[in-house]
Amino acid sequence: MTFQVVLNQDRDITDLIEKLSLTDSMDQVAYSAELTLIVTEDLQKTGIHNGQTIQVFVQESDSTTQTEVIHGVIWHIESTKRATKRLEITVYDLSKYLTESEEEYLFTSGQTANQRLKEYANDWNIPLWKVPDTQISLAKSNIAVKKLSSWIQSDLHETANKGGKLYRVRMWPKGLELFELGSNEVVWEINEDIFEEIKQTRTLNNIATKVKVLGKSQDKQSSPVLAVEEGETNKYGTLQKIIQDSNMTTATEAKKAAQAKLSGYQENFSAVTVDIHSIRAGDLVHINNLDLIVTFVRHELGNPGRMEIKMGSNEYVKRRYFT
Repeated sequence: MTFQVVLNQDRDITDLIEKLSLTDSMDQVAYSAELTLIVTEDLQKTGIHNGQTIQVFVQESDSTTQTEVIHGVIWHIESTKRATKRLEITVYDLSKYLTESEEEYLFTSGQTANQRLKEYANDWNIPLWKVPDTQISLAKSNIAVKKLSSWIQSDLHETANKGGKLYRVRMWPKGLELFELGSNEVVWEINEDIFEEIKQTRTLNNIATKVKVLGKSQDKQSSPVLAVEEGETNKYGTLQKIIQDSNMTTATEAKKAAQAKLSGYQENFSAVTVDIHSIRAGDLVHINNLDLIVTFVRHELGNPGRMEIKMGSNEYVKRRYFT
């Protein structure tokens, strides 16, 4: 696999790149690129500046077609000089503006997460690509000032906790996608024979064997209990979590939320392997006959390239990122 890096849509700087990696994570919205770049005399004259665009294209060795994998903005630049001057550049796609900008909203009840996402994107001139109907009606929001990414995460959490599907926002050169986790058309089978290493972790940290859901409290009164659900208390003991959400108004909703929060031991996997550049956080992959959701991936581009990847079951991902 080869890659090409274009500055400001018209200048090929691929020959100046020493290192290039792409990082995607369920913990962040924006896809990022890290570049190490040698500063030549010519580049010194023209300069590289924050706010300029960077495009990264990849091409498989058996293909004549290039694919654009990120179209982003130079966010951070750090320079060092010994014998040769180098720049360490961090690039984020356009969804970075959603994580850094704040706004005040007041939403009525009955809207869906996809309808609200369209409003956020329109307000910030973020192009949309694939935005499916999430179908779950959301509660009225309290008027508040929050980062746009926090508004989005709240909508997607509420959707999941009310029995809806699991979604995350992903930016592509074509536009913003509201992606249902695990719905990728191409599911990669990652075989053990290409691993540098693989690690499996099992822990009782952050598990919940009993969950209590509390309603909105009144002045000087205890919060009403909407639901209590127990799981594997006989096996792991009582480890209780509390859910207190003003959006929960019925016992049925509370019961679903409590059941979703119950968990046994936490199990996840991490691996270092040959790079598969198209894998993004939220994708489904197969390892050792297991269906796992990617929670983190870092692609070190090259030939053949290298990939650090972290994964968990659908249940793990729902508990870790949506409750």
